[in-house]
Amino acid sequence: MAPSVHNAAHSLAGYLWQVRRAFAQLLSADFGQTIGIETDDDYTLTSGGRPVLLFQAKHSFTAGQIGLRSTALWKSLRVWIDLANRSGLANGIGLNITTTASVEYELSQSLSAAKTSAEAVDAVRAQLDEIAVTGGNASLAKAHGAWLSADIAVRELVLRSLTIEADQADLTALQDTIRLQLLRLGIRDGEGLVRIFRGLTGWFQTEVERRLDANGALIAFDELNEQLADLRSYWTLTSLPVAHAAAPGPLLEVERDKMPQYLRQMALLNAKDAELQAAINMFHRATNERSQWLNSRITASASLAAFDADLANTWSAKRQKIERRGQDSESDEQTRGFALYDECMDYRGTIAGISAPAHVANGSFHMLADDSASPPPLGWHPRYAELLEDPT
Repeated sequence: MAPSVHNAAHSLAGYLWQVRRAFAQLLSADFGQTIGIETDDDYTLTSGGRPVLLFQAKHSFTAGQIGLRSTALWKSLRVWIDLANRSGLANGIGLNITTTASVEYELSQSLSAAKTSAEAVDAVRAQLDEIAVTGGNASLAKAHGAWLSADIAVRELVLRSLTIEADQADLTALQDTIRLQLLRLGIRDGEGLVRIFRGLTGWFQTEVERRLDANGALIAFDELNEQLADLRSYWTLTSLPVAHAAAPGPLLEVERDKMPQYLRQMALLNAKDAELQAAINMFHRATNERSQWLNSRITASASLAAFDADLANTWSAKRQKIERRGQDSESDEQTRGFALYDECMDYRGTIAGISAPAHVANGSFHMLADDSASPPPLGWHPRYAELLEDPT
């Protein structure tokens, strides 16, 4: 299907790009500075409560150019003229059109010249005056009128303050620009960078939506820096956060009625009630802890999958060693099974390079023993695969 002429993708992309550009600007700000979304402009950098840079954000999916007669230029000029009429436009405030488009040579040269002398500013202003007088574009009539009605001093102040940041990264490529900014802040490339990028941009987007009202939304660099510090601390922990290490599990009588497979595995060893209850506690503590990590950590699924694979490999290696010893002794199957179980319960392993808590390691072994596969990935009794098939 051909896209509708009423397709809102351009407007949506423009809004998302505006917010993401504002985020990138705040990343390069300093303490005491603030970014405003839809306050004085599309976004505004303030310092000490005073505007420093006003930004008009112009995003497009297609290549284009901004010239002396372009809609993007004239709509921006109208915004700044209106602002000057409402609250004044102090000398020294930067006016910026940031755009994915290119700038025509004539406009580029005119704006560069406007910063060199009063005569050059006057010449550029005269060019724009003539364009506004002759018109020719009905959609820009109000912008032309606002320009001509402004004092000459205001028009020339706008031209001296105006800069165009052209050929900027579009909505997709802007992500790479922001990642580069994060690298320059000392964040290592790789998974950590991806996590912090998603965490920061998600936080910023949420805060804009939460704070946005008729007066816009304000977010301070200090808040961003605090959020960045929290994320860096969170992803560089020397131990994993735990909340269920001492949580009680279901009572043995309740769990025994259900007789899940991990308990059947223990029953094959004739485990005592205290050992069964310990297994129940570890199974449920690990299940809850892992679930919490999956809900709060972007890469938890991959990290836990690698952890489980390590547990299964460890079980396999220990089983071979114990069974090899058993062939040379008179130890019965349950004794060998408990020897394997005890060795596995002493193994911790690592999750994303961090030592796993005891309850997570122990409980994860039970979770693997409880797997619905036939047979499950691991078991304690030497003939667990055979015995588990017996429903009795």
